[in-house]
Amino acid sequence: MKQDGKWVDIDYTLREAPDGTYKPEAVFGDVRVSGGGTREVARVTFGDGDAMALTWPVPLGRPTVRGGTATYAVSETSDLVVTVTASGVATHLRLNSPPSSDDPTFKFGVETTHLNVDEAAGGLLVTDRSDTHLGNTSTLVAWDARRDAAGDPTNVVRLNAELSRARSSGGSSQQTLDLKAPRGFLSDPATGYPVTIDPDINAVNELRDTYTRPGDTVPTGQSPHLIVGRVGGDTTNVNPAVTLIQWENTFLAGKTISAASMNFYQYFTGSCSPRQINIHPLTAEFHETTTVNSNKPATNNNTGSSTLFTANRGSGCADGPGFVSASTLGLARAWSKGPDAGGLPNWGVQLNVPSADSGDASFERRFCSEEPSNDTSLACSVADRVPFMKFTYSDPAPATPPTPVVTASGLTRTLATTVTGVVKGNVRARFLVKRGSATVSDSYSAFVPSGTLASLDLPALPAGTYTVQAWANDGAQSSTAPSSAETFQVSPQEGLSAIAFTGEENPYTASAVVSGTPGASVRVRFAVKKGASVLFDGYSAFATVPSSGQTPPLTLPLPALALGNYDLVASVYSPSGPLGQPVQVPALADGPPGGSVVPIAQLEAYNTQAAGQSAVGPDESRVIPIWGSGGVPDDASVATITARVRLRNWTASGALQFVDPDSASSPENTSVNFNAGVGDASGGLTQTISVRLSPAGDLVVKNTSGSSVHLQIVPLSYVVLPDDTSADSEPEALDDSDYMWPDGDEPPPAPGDQQEPPMGTLGNDVFFTKGDRVHGVGYASGHGWWLTADPSIINKKAWVTIELQQYNLSELKWKTKDTGRKKVKQGGGSSRRANARRDCKKTNAGVPWRTRIDVDIIGVGDTPNKLTTAVTILSCKV
Repeated sequence: MKQDGKWVDIDYTLREAPDGTYKPEAVFGDVRVSGGGTREVARVTFGDGDAMALTWPVPLGRPTVRGGTATYAVSETSDLVVTVTASGVATHLRLNSPPSSDDPTFKFGVETTHLNVDEAAGGLLVTDRSDTHLGNTSTLVAWDARRDAAGDPTNVVRLNAELSRARSSGGSSQQTLDLKAPRGFLSDPATGYPVTIDPDINAVNELRDTYTRPGDTVPTGQSPHLIVGRVGGDTTNVNPAVTLIQWENTFLAGKTISAASMNFYQYFTGSCSPRQINIHPLTAEFHETTTVNSNKPATNNNTGSSTLFTANRGSGCADGPGFVSASTLGLARAWSKGPDAGGLPNWGVQLNVPSADSGDASFERRFCSEEPSNDTSLACSVADRVPFMKFTYSDPAPATPPTPVVTASGLTRTLATTVTGVVKGNVRARFLVKRGSATVSDSYSAFVPSGTLASLDLPALPAGTYTVQAWANDGAQSSTAPSSAETFQVSPQEGLSAIAFTGEENPYTASAVVSGTPGASVRVRFAVKKGASVLFDGYSAFATVPSSGQTPPLTLPLPALALGNYDLVASVYSPSGPLGQPVQVPALADGPPGGSVVPIAQLEAYNTQAAGQSAVGPDESRVIPIWGSGGVPDDASVATITARVRLRNWTASGALQFVDPDSASSPENTSVNFNAGVGDASGGLTQTISVRLSPAGDLVVKNTSGSSVHLQIVPLSYVVLPDDTSADSEPEALDDSDYMWPDGDEPPPAPGDQQEPPMGTLGNDVFFTKGDRVHGVGYASGHGWWLTADPSIINKKAWVTIELQQYNLSELKWKTKDTGRKKVKQGGGSSRRANARRDCKKTNAGVPWRTRIDVDIIGVGDTPNKLTTAVTILSCKV
């Protein structure tokens, strides 16, 4: 069984708990046995606090504990014996000598919490408040000391049981269970002592067994033994018995099974010679407390999954009692597939003798069941003799990943590919890099969720031509085949990264990091441009490239810049002149600094030749998601992406147009043109572009040709800007008409909710409550702030409270998922606003989101109205 996430053997051994009770080491369910001093004998908890307990009329003494059995001396002539079973407890009253009265009544208490207990099928049935079957007792019986040739009781009688409610309070109730043996049974001179009275409690679980034969009407699911074949010496019923058994094995789903067996402890046989026992899968569920021959499920004998075994052992045989084993590989593989994939559901199996031998008592076998007895005189009183299955299995190998993508940042090369495991869990990539036939690197990436991008940074490589292949690896095994090889070049020139305007306010500082040959002397030339005009040009100080191959940021203070948008151009110089080509980064110069480069690990490569993708068709427009799990910073929106674009397999002239999200006819559109007749003759067409993204962080691509074309996009960097900064520093106004609901009907507002006017009035004081639309990928986030120009309140602070709300489409109402609160001055910006944010799971269906924002200026009274922002649809749900 699985306990605390690990596979362990079932262990009934009782250990004393800190509260003085005893608890078994490893069983299904929560079982507690009395340590003495209380009336409670044993308790089984079924879940959600629902519980059932047996009690004794007076407090019990300290028990004698041996293995999974606790024995209490309740009188000079009787003992109360409690034994842990696979799914509960067996509680036996053992009468060591005849009682003083002929037909006494034995009283047990039954206490329950939020449960119903009723008499059913000769025992007790436990159900919860929704009438779900949670547990039961076996058929209430008694037996004396007489035994058959196998050592099992022969004189078993049903008890007369009467259950009466004593009292009830709240969700708890107390009932009295009166048990009485058939008249004269206890005083009959033929009755052998000790006599056992048998009430028990067992929870419903997925490990169950029973046996039955035609003519039997009493279920035997709580018996400590199982029988197969005709019982020798029994002249009252000569029909052969069959055994039904089921193990929980949902963990096998999807596994590769290489070996499987069923194992039974056999203590008796009708013959020591080999005798065949067949094992067939069942076609329906069985219940060990109600199943008899007349209602047992049929078997499926034609699946190819049936099996048999002939090994035989028991008392009097050369090998003596012990485990016999049957190979069940076909059955395990069928259960692993499941019915939807051509396999079988696991309803359990039936063990039976061949029909031709059904009358031959030499085929009789007896095995221990999953319910060991607390009668130590029986063979099946030892917990480690319960039946078990044994499997050897492994998870399927991960899928072969697509061709790796290689990107460069200075002299550092980043290898990336999508890795997918067949089973749930994290996966990593193994990258093998070669230069010719020589292996340069054979390393693994970090583990990432299945179906996502795994990447690995390579240190600086000597100039030359390299190839890289990838495998997906789940920590135990790798994909059976590598990806296709990707070839890349390394040139000796120094490179630039992290080019940015830095500083908290104007004037700013230009900054860049140089990757180069360790020991080289380098500096950076910075130019600030507005349009085509160069407004400033200068150099940083020289620096020596350290052994890591990457300098700290090289900087140059800039002059104060007027309001507007600027580009920053950087290039690397050695003492003798320039190294490589200049790199230009667009950035907003006024307000919070822009031009920060998002790490490549946050960007998603895109390839129409990858699994599940298709070429961009003639005249097709396609939206391509481009950011990865890291996402765009919470307080920023994507402005521009720099990427390498490769086109392949076209047949007619045309262009791929990367569309400006603000206008399909914008002059900002970027096109990659291709001519007919070129096709893949030289490996396709490769071009580096810079293009704006949509507010959601997507590329919008339109194929203007009459030919389909395959497209590969390798992101190189993002440029991000604060999402509340624009040319005039004024937050964008919100308009509910920006979004039309699919069914034309916006969800109703929450009760009492209303849209606050753009301007709240405080006597002569005026302020604006502001908020942005809910945004995010993998999360939902919104901001709230306030603005004013009134000198009487402009320097005051206000509490800004923002509620992030998701519309529940099943309950038809808004629900708050997060609340943010911050004391800020007016003005907005990253330091003057409140934020509410909640991680969410990706969904194919759009989910409505909004925020409600309340501004309370400290020390000034205002209206209770709140601003409700326009609804945004995200593919994300909490």
